[in-house]
Parts: sequence; structure tokens; C-alpha cells
Amino acid sequence: MYFDLTTVDRERFAGLLVVPDVHAHPEPLESAARHARDEALFLVQLGDLVDRGPSAATTVALMRELMSEGRGTFLVGNHEHKLARYATEGRHAAEGRVATHRELADFGEGLLQWYVEEIARDRLFARAPRLVLTHASFHREMLAPSPKDSRTLRDRALYGISKKVPGARYPVRSREWVREIPAGVTVVVGHDVVSTTAPHEESNPQGGRAVCLDTGGWRAGGSWSTLRFDWTSIGLER
Repeated sequence: MYFDLTTVDRERFAGLLVVPDVHAHPEPLESAARHARDEALFLVQLGDLVDRGPSAATTVALMRELMSEGRGTFLVGNHEHKLARYATEGRHAAEGRVATHRELADFGEGLLQWYVEEIARDRLFARAPRLVLTHASFHREMLAPSPKDSRTLRDRALYGISKKVPGARYPVRSREWVREIPAGVTVVVGHDVVSTTAPHEESNPQGGRAVCLDTGGWRAGGSWSTLRFDWTSIGLER
């Protein structure tokens, strides 16, 4: 259900490079991968590798290469979740998702099968003593000694919290989960573009911190952001 960041080789890697949603844009992922290699950083991508951009297949193939070399991993986002349901259960899907599925299948080399199998490994979040990485939002159970699976945790990780607002056509995403972050812990999410110029940061009264890393580089008017952590900053020794 989660990726344990304490298992990353801290002799091989100097820290982490966190990459937000890339939505089928391989160039920023490739650039981040080069930077991670040059700086000896382990790359963690927050999910939503596919849909909306020019090449889902190239993006997923690049992630497969990173993982085969032991240089990174990706978490499951809502776009992975929906694609896997379509691929394995035949669920109704939007036209764009059907196109993504077809593109991955047409790429060959077992890419679609690999991606669906990796999604099934269920990496909903990654954690260290003072850091949680997840696609959409935080849940207290993500820091439990043995996290219990639940629908609530999954919904938080994949979709976040949404509220119905009178007069609004769609539910509005809420960051009320920030209140739950314990003191000294940083939670980094993608999913929601709060700012297009720099990652949005906010803290709660007890000293927990949230970083919304997706600055919308995959859409017009956005920019690309990444975030680096050294081991000591997240409660680990080198």
C-alpha cells in the first residue's frame, strides 16, 4: 500500500527528488531524471504520468527505465486508478483514457501490461519519519506503524477531499486535510494546481507543513516544479 523510503539505498543516493503530475509530457520527466542522476537523488513521481499530453507511452517507458535501474518509482494517482479499472474491468472510460490505453498497447514491449501491474502494486503513498508523499491529500493513517487499508485512505490518496459549494458546477477541492499533519512532518502532494508560478506551501498551528507541488506545467500558462530533500531533513541518517 505504500513505498517505504527508509529502504532506499542511502549510500547510493544523497536524497530525494520529488516530481509532480506530468500528464504524458516526457520532456520534464526526462529532465528531472537527468538532474536526479547528476545529483545522486532517488526520484519519486507523485502519480498521473498519463493523459492530456503528447506522449503517454514515452513517459511511461521512461519511468519503466528509471525503475529497472533502481533510480526511482511512481505513486498511483487518480489517472492511474481510472486507467487500470478500464484495462482490467472494462469500466466505461472517457475518450482520452481509451486513447491512452490504445497508445500504451500500440507501443508494444509489454508496456501496458507493465504499467497496469505496477499500478496494482498499490503505492498510494511513500513515507519517511518526517515526510509523506502522496498524489492528492494526507490521511493520519499514512503515518501509522502498520497502516490499515480503508476506502477513506484510498479516496484521500487518489482524489483528495472535495466539497459541494452552492452555485458551483463541480465540487471544490478542499485542503482541510492540512490540519491533520503532525508537528515536524511535511506532506507533499500533486493533483491540485494551487499556484502556477511556484509550489504552494502552508502550515498548520501544530507545525505540520503541506506542499502542493503541481504548478501546472502540463497545461497552458503553467510551469514545472520539483522538490529536493536530503536524508536528514526527513528524519533519516545518511
